[in-house]
Amino acid sequence: MKPKTMVMLLVAVGCGVLAAVGSTLFAPRAAETVKIIVAKQDIPAMTRVGKTPSEQFAFKEVTKSGLSPNSITDMKQIENKVVTRRVAKDAPLTSLDLGDMFGFDLKEDERAVGINVNLEKTGGGFVMPGAHVDVISVKKAGQRSVVQTPFRDLEVLAVNQLTEQPQKVQGISPSTVTLKVTAMDAQKLTYFNQTTILSLALRSNKCKDADKMDPYLEAEDEEEVEFLVAKQDIEPNTVLEEPELLFDKKKVVKTKVPQGALHDFNVVRGKTVNDFILAGKEITPKHFPVKKAEVEVKPAKPRIEVAPPKVFVMVVSNGSNSEEKRFADRARTNDPKQVPPPPQPLNNEGSDGKP
Repeated sequence: MKPKTMVMLLVAVGCGVLAAVGSTLFAPRAAETVKIIVAKQDIPAMTRVGKTPSEQFAFKEVTKSGLSPNSITDMKQIENKVVTRRVAKDAPLTSLDLGDMFGFDLKEDERAVGINVNLEKTGGGFVMPGAHVDVISVKKAGQRSVVQTPFRDLEVLAVNQLTEQPQKVQGISPSTVTLKVTAMDAQKLTYFNQTTILSLALRSNKCKDADKMDPYLEAEDEEEVEFLVAKQDIEPNTVLEEPELLFDKKKVVKTKVPQGALHDFNVVRGKTVNDFILAGKEITPKHFPVKKAEVEVKPAKPRIEVAPPKVFVMVVSNGSNSEEKRFADRARTNDPKQVPPPPQPLNNEGSDGKP
């Protein structure tokens, strides 16, 4: 064999060896896989798994790189559990889809407590399972209202019988909401539910625990009073024999009562209206005729007339001397109750002008 041919043969053999080694070293490795549990068919919410989960679920091999941290790889983990939300066919089953026999997962020291609510007290109906809320209580204390926030950042487990958020919120009228609380707070929340009015404040995902809000607020309610308002238009000269048929009692805060408004049916009963009253308007003393004050005419006292005084003249003679004395009856009147005093001498002068 010629030397040139030998060299070419050796080069070809070397290239073949290098190609074989390179293909072995740089060939892509097979991706590492793991088996997870997926649903065999659509699993509705609140489906109990039971002791034989293999009837409803199966294993599926997936790459480990695409494995969800909540994926389940052991059938024993889902025995006697409840699927709390719908799982589609061939979709992976996660720990977030499972709950205990009540439809939601509770730890040993946690409790589920239901409270009475309505549409207004649940943020207009937007409080749904999975949301976090603050519980606000209002308690009446006479004319005062005590407002406080005894619970914060509680998880909503269920609304009515729903344990997962529905596709459409419209048409759901909440009557009860189940909240997750600690075992110690279960009695406290039940007490507030029975003795106060509770409302739920929906929290934002960005809301932090260090909320700057007064946990206790005390406010005084304004006193409410009633006054009479006309049910219909009332014409003048209407006699209010049965005012209950013509008037209603309207309740407002005391500071908003119209000036002079009457409050009692008995005050207007039997009276005659002399001014037109529009429907819905209050009745006041101005709607009744003003009676002129009756002047009591007392009999005039009898006039005491004093008669002119009568003068009596008495002449006393003693020989050549004579003395004249005059008396006047000054108290002669026509008053029979008055007793006149005895006559009094006018003076002690004699006829000669000497005393």
